[in-house]
Amino acid sequence: MATINAIGTTNPIGVVNGGTAASSFSTSNGIVKYTGSALASSSTFTCDANNYVTNSSQPLVFAYLSTSISNATGDGTNAVIICNSTSVNQSSSYNTSTGVFTAPKAGRYLLQGSIGLGPLGMTHTSGILNIQFTSLSYQTNALNYFSIRDGNSNVVMCFNAQENMNASDQLIIGQQVQGSSKTVAILGGSTAVTYFAIYLLSA
Repeated sequence: MATINAIGTTNPIGVVNGGTAASSFSTSNGIVKYTGSALASSSTFTCDANNYVTNSSQPLVFAYLSTSISNATGDGTNAVIICNSTSVNQSSSYNTSTGVFTAPKAGRYLLQGSIGLGPLGMTHTSGILNIQFTSLSYQTNALNYFSIRDGNSNVVMCFNAQENMNASDQLIIGQQVQGSSKTVAILGGSTAVTYFAIYLLSA
């Protein structure tokens, strides 16, 4: 970025009190932004020659369960879904050890995902999905999982939600299956069956 003076020559605008001039900072296709007191270059927010805009700091997670968790529920236990792998974890917002997503910035977030369950016995007729945000919890009505199982006595439940989150608010997903013994697994594998994606829609 530069200004044009009265005699037609350009003067680069300095970035952040004598830093690299905006006309020559090193990030390819980088953006110059105003911080409220000075201009600064952004290394994560870029706009390329085709005007495609990307931001590698934008909160975005795709987490999945790579290995099934045996005997997780079936007796009414609320099994916390801990997806142990991520293919995307921008801003390091998701903890693969605890299953907790922590919002790095206040805004409205979109959550989408699915949970695989099985095998289901004849008396595993009731199940509830729990989506717990810091400020609000969503809970599905009890569903007869046995009646909608596939030929392998498994079922995959899909879900989505939107919620306003403050910075440091958390999200935890749990799954209950009721009616019998604790023999129902949370299904995982190389093909993502149990997974969720969450990203910031707007501030």
